[in-house]
Amino acid sequence: MLRRPELASLLLPLAMLAACAASTGGKGTEDGLPGGGKADGFTDLVDHGALRFGASSDAEIAKGALFHAWTFDLSDNADVSVRTEKLSTNLDTVMYLYRRSPGASSWGSYIAKNDDAGGSAASKVQGAFEPGEYRVVVKSFKDTNLGTFSLFGECAGAGCPASGPFGGQCDESTPRSLPSPTGYTENCTHSLAYLLNAHVVSQSKTTVELGSQCSGDPVAALAAEYYMGYWQDIGVWEDYIEGADPVELEVETTSLGEDGYIVSADFQWGDETALSFVFNGAGDLLAYYQHNQSPDVGWFCGSRSEAELDAPSEDCVRDLMYAYPHLESAEVHRQDSVQVGAISEQSLDDLPYVAQLAATDFAYAQGLGESDVIEYEFTSWNADFYDEGPYANVTFTAPDGASVTVMVGSYTEDQYFEFGRSTDDATVFHCATRRY
Repeated sequence: MLRRPELASLLLPLAMLAACAASTGGKGTEDGLPGGGKADGFTDLVDHGALRFGASSDAEIAKGALFHAWTFDLSDNADVSVRTEKLSTNLDTVMYLYRRSPGASSWGSYIAKNDDAGGSAASKVQGAFEPGEYRVVVKSFKDTNLGTFSLFGECAGAGCPASGPFGGQCDESTPRSLPSPTGYTENCTHSLAYLLNAHVVSQSKTTVELGSQCSGDPVAALAAEYYMGYWQDIGVWEDYIEGADPVELEVETTSLGEDGYIVSADFQWGDETALSFVFNGAGDLLAYYQHNQSPDVGWFCGSRSEAELDAPSEDCVRDLMYAYPHLESAEVHRQDSVQVGAISEQSLDDLPYVAQLAATDFAYAQGLGESDVIEYEFTSWNADFYDEGPYANVTFTAPDGASVTVMVGSYTEDQYFEFGRSTDDATVFHCATRRY
């Protein structure tokens, strides 16, 4: 196991190698060096919170956000590797590693630095480290090098933070804050299509006491911390909880197994203050929905390398949160056919009314006449735990074999989810409203 003298002898060559690579590469002098050459003096720093080992964390170097930081704690000796990957074209990252001295209020000087890992534009720091509190800072070599990257960390040994889909890095003294919004891009359509077709595995309700949230369910704990962070960002949290001791949140979790979670939290259950969060199976926040007469929606599922798309309406997100996750054991499978001219007169078995609108849209899109027959096959269910239903996945097929799959519910009368394929043949979805 490497001790501090050995660690220093290991890390010094890494820093020298980075400096050598910078000079021999003809890149010139690095911009935005920490104050004093080695001291912790970064400005315009974006704090991403705890580094979750075994999962990627996306970030964007931009004007006003030139430096990005993550922290991790080791309770014992451990082998750690942290690297940047998936860099935007022309982005050249530099990585600094700090270790806070026990009792110190600042981070001090960095203990390791890397640039051009393996001859690439990426950065990587690795080694055997002692117990302590660490911070990783990533910046670009030149302030004009702007773009996106992902940070990936690995940890092995007795001192590593607990693993798990939510990182296991709950710290009651430092609640986790909401990540930076990404906007809504095509990556969101993939992630949400995947969740929409998942099945409910279990549901649970629990009370989370802030200040001791880490002792309970990690999913509920993270939702509770994000809930507090949301109202703190707005500036009303202290007024909101005035006089409450302890501060307890009611949290309801819908588990979709390995596919993800939908979690609702509230301090005092009501229409105006509840927040619902959508997580994927890795524990990454995809979206939130704040229940209000003028709902607030936040998107965290986008890719910064993709163009931003028009986001689904608030009603669509509400349906995503409430209506569609379903128990596989409650499903009913059927198939039938309908003549186009009879769609408006004939109910489609026990399907919600909006299924007729979706069928009509499909018929017009395919240029079908009133005498043409559409085949349809569906899976329906009642979401009893939301006191709503029925809901259904329906596949319509035209005489020439063209088809479309939609998800319909009784929550709205003019809106449904429509599934399709992207250019790379991945499943995507969008919210559709009556078009014809």
